[in-house]
Amino acid sequence: MISTEVIKPKIKFIDVNDADENLQMQIRDWRNSAEVKKYFQIDYIDVDTHKNWLKEINKKNSSVRAFIINFEGNNIGLIYLHKIDKEKKKADIGIYIYNTELRGRGIGSSCIEFLKDYAFNTLYLNTLYLEVLKDNMRAINLYEKYGFKQVSLRDNVYIYKTEKAGA
Repeated sequence: MISTEVIKPKIKFIDVNDADENLQMQIRDWRNSAEVKKYFQIDYIDVDTHKNWLKEINKKNSSVRAFIINFEGNNIGLIYLHKIDKEKKKADIGIYIYNTELRGRGIGSSCIEFLKDYAFNTLYLNTLYLEVLKDNMRAINLYEKYGFKQVSLRDNVYIYKTEKAGA
């Protein structure tokens, strides 16, 4: 009998602040790749913008937390919380996997689980939001699987949210 159980991929999440400078700068290349930038509202990130973002996430009370997705020893993308508002207990999330060959292997599920756990149980937030292009059905299906509900539409972008149980 063949098991249909999916084995959780071997994933680690590396705080961007703990990464060396080369890896921190490589994140910009991933984000600017054709296969990633087509899913974002901002087309291109220049070096100065990226360096300013790195400075921001290194601040003690930063409104951004970012983690490199390491799958079986290879760095393959990024997950992040941004617009973190501890007073209102909310943040926005983002995910991208630049290595297209690894999409559809359960990595996104692990990313969502990690982000929700980190946001709700480490940062003590209650609400997470995200924006997704309305034609990005793979991402939409993933987000809805993990409890995100569509709350609005702006141009061609859906706004989704999820809340901590009992919040």
